[in-house]
Amino acid sequence: MMEKDTLETVAHNAHLKLTEDETDKLHKEFTEVLNYFSLLDEVPVRKVTKLDPVGTAGNIRKDVPGSKIDSDEILKGIDTYDGYVRGPRL
Repeated sequence: MMEKDTLETVAHNAHLKLTEDETDKLHKEFTEVLNYFSLLDEVPVRKVTKLDPVGTAGNIRKDVPGSKIDSDEILKGIDTYDGYVRGPRL
């Protein structure tokens, strides 16, 4: 169940100005939604094999830093200042 204070905090953070009636209505609706989710706790759980049809476990590449791109070639023709790209003033 969602506390009314939590709903008011969320509304404040979302910059929503709710009336007392709207707060009560949303509180009731959120409580109903959360109660539906609590029904999942009653679902019987059985052992399920994990889904990995391709067998990717352990096939992770080594993360080696490096660059195959020539930065001078990329920056050619671009307005730069000490190697930094210059953009428009904001």
